[in-house]
Amino acid sequence: MLFSRNTKCRTFLPALCLLFWAILIRCPTFNHPALYIDETWYLYAGGQLLDGYLPYIDVWDRKPFGLFLLYAPFYLFGKYRFLAYQLGALIFAWGTALFILQITKKFISVSAGFCAAALYLVLLTSLGGCGGQAPVFYNFFTAFAFYLVLNRFEEIKINPLSLSITGMQAMFLLGLGIELKPTVGFEGIYLGCFLLFTCWQNQKDLRNFLLNATLWVFTALVPTLFVIGFYVKIHHFQDWYFANILSSFLRKFIFNPPQFFKMIGVFLAASIVWLVAFFSFWRILRLKEKEYFLFVTAWLGTAIFAILIVPPYNPIYTLPFLLPFALLSAFLLLDQKIGGRLAMAGLFLISTGNDIRYLHGLLREHSRTEYTHLQKIAEAHPGCLFQYGGLVTMLDLTPEMAKKCHLTKYYFSTHLSAPNEEGAIGTDAGEELEKILQQEPRMILVGGDYFFLSATSPFLATENAILRKTLERKYHLLYERKDIEAYQLYLRNDEPRENPSNDLR
Repeated sequence: MLFSRNTKCRTFLPALCLLFWAILIRCPTFNHPALYIDETWYLYAGGQLLDGYLPYIDVWDRKPFGLFLLYAPFYLFGKYRFLAYQLGALIFAWGTALFILQITKKFISVSAGFCAAALYLVLLTSLGGCGGQAPVFYNFFTAFAFYLVLNRFEEIKINPLSLSITGMQAMFLLGLGIELKPTVGFEGIYLGCFLLFTCWQNQKDLRNFLLNATLWVFTALVPTLFVIGFYVKIHHFQDWYFANILSSFLRKFIFNPPQFFKMIGVFLAASIVWLVAFFSFWRILRLKEKEYFLFVTAWLGTAIFAILIVPPYNPIYTLPFLLPFALLSAFLLLDQKIGGRLAMAGLFLISTGNDIRYLHGLLREHSRTEYTHLQKIAEAHPGCLFQYGGLVTMLDLTPEMAKKCHLTKYYFSTHLSAPNEEGAIGTDAGEELEKILQQEPRMILVGGDYFFLSATSPFLATENAILRKTLERKYHLLYERKDIEAYQLYLRNDEPRENPSNDLR
């Protein structure tokens, strides 16, 4: 046995071990200021929210309000804000792992639950969840909701009141998740359908069925209704509606074959695990275990469907699918046979190896030294920075820059340049770019993909030409990084000219 049968030990020791494991695999990124543009953007927008600049009105994005609200407290930690959000993500990831442990303990064993939870943590990191990507947070609410239902798996079949209350609790948690990422709604629909099926199968009462359906749908929508109510009250509902609903349909889909096939590879690996579990253990499963296996299988299918139906495709978007996959993998340890143990060990070895490789590449490409050097440049040349491209948000290199610089509400570095955003952000990108450049920001950072080196550039030609013309007339190159994650930093011509410095390395 991996853990003693002592009750306290079986509860406390696995949880403590999972915490240490989570810290071990995530600590290389602690206090890193430049992991991903997504999470540094959420952090920046959360800080703007604290200063009274509202999403969709003053800071445009199509992410739900709840995501920026979640990140806002982390910004209060000042220069330690990056560590704060990463520790917050650690706690949420650990909490999700604990729900995996508790669910699996109920249907299989403590040892299987521990291994499944540990596998979830390493897979999360190896697929891009080593920092504070949104799924790291909303997977917690999804896991909590499914835990409530699965923990009362038998009770809700015989107790109508327990079914109604459990459904409300689960739907509210999923509603919180929807305010972090709307695609959580697919898993909410699946769980809601399961609860309604349970209601009808065991009660055969149309009145109760319709009452529960109405109650659960309303409960899931409560967090979003609060946000809508707020924007209605301040007379900006249209801004919320366009950003959260319309703009998603207006954004164009650009197929990226390498990223898509990487994602499909993850799903194929999951299919192999499912086939091994099904053909190895289905015949020996008891009725309750079979019901649980089918439940997790349908959940896994729902998660995959939600990922595939909403582009763009990127391996990082597979993070929500890891939750049901980890639960499924626990079936490999159902009867303690050597084959299942070897399969689980293989999953761990592959995942851990990929984790090490991924983190090594990430920390090499997204250099702490580069970020620190840019901070020093910003301190030496106080003023506003306009970021056009680049894979990390650099808009708050100094506290003054974050508080005083509001050149536009379209701060996110690709909203004014990426072709899939053309016509999808509520303004003409070229006109908005002209307005920004007329304000003559002190510095302009241009990401490597926007260097205008090719006539066949995949980015918006008109906007590139506008920026190029301004850079040639009014700016000079101050700093350049040419290798991985290349970018150029330009300084306004009324500043002293310096010899452009190249990559620090």
